[in-house]
Amino acid sequence: MSLSFPARFMLAAAMNPCPCGYFNDKSRECMCTPPMIQRYVAKISGPLLDRIDIHIEVRRCSTRSCAVAQRPRLSADSRRVMAAREHSANA
Repeated sequence: MSLSFPARFMLAAAMNPCPCGYFNDKSRECMCTPPMIQRYVAKISGPLLDRIDIHIEVRRCSTRSCAVAQRPRLSADSRRVMAAREHSANA
């Protein structure tokens, strides 16, 4: 028997490039051996990787550059939700 369940979702996943997390990093040297990295990456199964459409490598950002990141601007809907939550908390 085969069943199909309709679903619309977005999966966002993250993982380190190696067990120590410093492979291809400019700030620190990776201490992992190639077999260690291969075993680490192999933990994610092929069928799961086949279903992920976009793979993006994101480099580490410095603490200083992350700390000065601007706060995101709130949309009108977000402001209404925040005002409603505040109003219900004060009621």
